[in-house]
Amino acid sequence: MNSWKKIKTSGTFKRKVKKNFYKILNINPLLFQKVQQPVRSTIYPKPETSSSIESAGSRETDGGYELDQNRKLHLLDESERWELPAYEEEYIDPDPADETFANLRLLDNLRCWAVKNNIRHSVLNELLAILNIRLSNILPRDPRTLLTIQSVDLQQMENGQYWHQGVKNCLERVLSESTGPSNISLKINIDGLPVYRSSKDEFWPILINIDEYPQVAPMIVGIYAGKQKPTNVGTFLSPFVAEMEKIYQEGIYINGHKVIVSIRCFVCDSPARAFIKGTAYFNAQNGCQKCTTIGEYSYVSHTNYFPRAGCPPRTDADFRNKKYGTHHKEDTPLLRLNIDMVKDFPVADSLHLIDLGIMKKLLLGWRDGKFGSLNTKWPANVAINLSKRLLELKMPREIHRALRGLDCIAHWKGLEFRTFLHYISIVVLKPILLPEVYEHFLSLFCSITICSSENFTDLIELANMLTIISRHFTEKITFRVTFII
Repeated sequence: MNSWKKIKTSGTFKRKVKKNFYKILNINPLLFQKVQQPVRSTIYPKPETSSSIESAGSRETDGGYELDQNRKLHLLDESERWELPAYEEEYIDPDPADETFANLRLLDNLRCWAVKNNIRHSVLNELLAILNIRLSNILPRDPRTLLTIQSVDLQQMENGQYWHQGVKNCLERVLSESTGPSNISLKINIDGLPVYRSSKDEFWPILINIDEYPQVAPMIVGIYAGKQKPTNVGTFLSPFVAEMEKIYQEGIYINGHKVIVSIRCFVCDSPARAFIKGTAYFNAQNGCQKCTTIGEYSYVSHTNYFPRAGCPPRTDADFRNKKYGTHHKEDTPLLRLNIDMVKDFPVADSLHLIDLGIMKKLLLGWRDGKFGSLNTKWPANVAINLSKRLLELKMPREIHRALRGLDCIAHWKGLEFRTFLHYISIVVLKPILLPEVYEHFLSLFCSITICSSENFTDLIELANMLTIISRHFTEKITFRVTFII
């Protein structure tokens, strides 16, 4: 008898009884939930009074069962139940196709959220465990399964691999729900970027943007991945050019309507522009993309400079006929497209041409006296005082990078040179530059400011005049001809 009492009060016996009880009721012991049937009355426990709540403590109820603090499951008496009136809405069985699509969209949204916010696998594992209680057989149990990338078709290219999504796929996804114009023009960007700081791996994506839909983010047409940039521009651009040729001929049909697609321009920096056009780079003697000027080598500055201005501009016809000699390096597949090989490649690379180009050369020349004239070299105390003043400056909120001293110019980022040119230069340079040098710099400052803002589009001709005047002053004032940029 005593042994029976011990068995009856043991934890093992209680767990067995509880498990069998759950089996009899045919409910999940972990969920404590019942599936609601259509068109039926729902049973809820009667609302408790304040006295009963205080006496019972905190309890969790579900349907006709309640779970108290001791985790004991009790049946509610009929007197404790009350019945809601049955709802008479017609029950509609959900479409399996719609349910599948909704589940796939949930998976995709959860995957994008985890990648965008850099969610740790341990946290994602706990979240999936919670969601799987309510959404069983929909979400995976392991975060590695959720984040698994679907296999894609990769093309082998000499020193790397290429993935091509396609212009048509990008446009169909964006234009399928729009009723915009039937003619669209694309702006195309091609450039390289490193994948890791400590590795030579790099990406060369091909991006497109619809000029008529500025609110739409750029879309990825293809990505090249390798240890270095593509060695052959023909192999790299062939998939993109072949698809664009087909789109030119047939157009794209979206929702039964034909959309005419054209290329507005290629927006690239100077190295990438020369690469995809198959021409000499910007620092070569025949590297100018817009005119036929020929540079000369300076044994003083050890760079190529361009002393002649007003040379005949390059034309699309002469470019296609290869009449520019050493300006052409290799054939590019872009010649097969209906574009202007000169005008459709705007030179608007302010980062390399102005920030890391002109502004950096000016500061180094003034600080180190590299312009070949002692009149422009700053004394050591002037450079030190200017560095201290730059470090003490408080920049507005829209500028996220503070300036460093002149002793760190070699490590300045392009944004620092841009900040100095547009916000600081005309104030701090006036007391330390000679008057004629300062006026020469103001011509550059005003012309770049006019060309950098849409508010000054009516002053473009003035900017052109200031540029010409600046070049005339260059040889007369402070700089030797070998330092003309």
